[in-house]
Amino acid sequence: SRFADNPLVIGEPWIRFYAGSPLVTSDGLRLGALCAIDRVAKSLNPAQSQLLANFGHLATQALERDMLMESQPTQPHPEEDLNFAAGPYREARMRDSLTEMVMLVWARPDDPTWTILYANKLWTSKTGFLIVPPAAFPGIAEVRKAGAPHEPPLKNSLLEYLQVSTAEELKLKQFQDVIGKVLSQPVGTSMEQPTFAISGSVRSVTGGFSPVL
Repeated sequence: SRFADNPLVIGEPWIRFYAGSPLVTSDGLRLGALCAIDRVAKSLNPAQSQLLANFGHLATQALERDMLMESQPTQPHPEEDLNFAAGPYREARMRDSLTEMVMLVWARPDDPTWTILYANKLWTSKTGFLIVPPAAFPGIAEVRKAGAPHEPPLKNSLLEYLQVSTAEELKLKQFQDVIGKVLSQPVGTSMEQPTFAISGSVRSVTGGFSPVL
């Protein structure tokens, strides 16, 4: 009822669904929201909500990229709480992640392939693979060789490019099992979500491998 009389609801574009993730800067300022709208009523499951939040963070990081790279790191006060919502800790983490390979994958309990949705520029520079977003929604991102737009797309699965040791394969399987359990829970279910650190290597277009954590 809060938006029942909104002009965008009672007139063009006749919105019946809205979901937004706040765009929060390094100092905690909320610039607005990255939103998804539709003319059909629907709801988001926990995985979709988290995906929207992930893209919201990436959008904010892109907006602040130049500032983060040029600013001098601020040392937090020794007695300051570990607050990653705003301030030195959040700024430092956002700055550090600009020098890390970042990839988003669609992890589903019924699909073990881990479809790639997004990868940052550093991933492309390190591997030579470019992740091209879909031209329209819904759609599937394409994996292509950087600088070769006319070559056919490659397989779109993280496991095609990630190589782990035999010892790490068990941890990867456990991680997949946890994701399946989390995503199969009803909305609002509270459960412990363990943290995993998996070491491996990513394949490049030259056939070589680079170690990653």
